[in-house]
Amino acid sequence: MLAVDVRAVFLACRAAAGVMERGGRIISLGTAPSRFAGGPGGTLYAMSKSALSGLTKPRARELGPRGITVHPVRPGPVDTDLNPADGPFAAGQRAATALDRCGAAGEVTSLIASLAVRRPRTSRVRRSWWTGAAPPEFRGRVGGRFRS
Repeated sequence: MLAVDVRAVFLACRAAAGVMERGGRIISLGTAPSRFAGGPGGTLYAMSKSALSGLTKPRARELGPRGITVHPVRPGPVDTDLNPADGPFAAGQRAATALDRCGAAGEVTSLIASLAVRRPRTSRVRRSWWTGAAPPEFRGRVGGRFRS
């Protein structure tokens, strides 16, 4: 797991940075348990995904002078074949979100696409100054915390 979730991401980022032009984007996909306590048996998974934060922040500093931004995306529970919205862990996952539901894969991909797009100077939404941090508005959590 560490070889895929950590080493592979590090090597891919290093290779991309070597050929990327000014204004490029590096986006990694993590998970919410890397910021919050995961479930029983999830230690290795959460640890491997947490390593992305350790990679992202210094990489953002290194590549910032070249206008390259680096973003981790850490969604909450997403309805997938491996994590179905009606599966055995779904009730607890939904209860930990502000909207009491799992996200859809399309919601995650649209966020990633919005981070990847270089906005023109005239656009009201610019993300060229935002790097090294996960999008705060996308975790299905109130104020970044589990709801009680």
